[in-house]
Formats: sequence, C-alpha cells, structure tokens
Amino acid sequence: MPRSKPGPPVKPISTPIIDALEHEAQIFAAIGVVLHKEGMEDGDDKEYANFAKMLTEGGINLAKASQGKESGRRPAKRPA
Repeated sequence: MPRSKPGPPVKPISTPIIDALEHEAQIFAAIGVVLHKEGMEDGDDKEYANFAKMLTEGGINLAKASQGKESGRRPAKRPA
C-alpha cells in the first residue's frame, strides 16, 4: 500500500489561555534567573541555587510546551 503524502504543517493553536500560560512560564523562568544572580540573598546555598535552576528550566520547558515545541511533537490541530 503506497504511503500518502504529508499534509501541510500544522500551525500551533493560539488562544488567550495558551498565550497566558506561555507568558506566566516566561515570568517563572525570569524569576529563576534573577534568584540565581550573584549577590542575591541565599545565593550561595546549594538547595536555593538548585531551586532557582529548577524554576528557570521549568519555566523554559513550559513555555516551549505551550508553543508545541516539546519533544518534537506537533501541536494539536485547530478544532473545526
């Protein structure tokens, strides 16, 4: 059985909720970066630094996921 041709690329869905989620994720990532800056109170505490790193990475990953860029997965199709 012959394979069918791939269709056009699927565009990410842009809704107010997804846009807000991406914005909040970017804020979390930015806060994590600031908390990890040299001179911040408790900045030399390893547990605190690990928390800041997790906050940054989590925010970045969530922002990417909201754009459909996680794990190479394609975003969902827009409902008809």
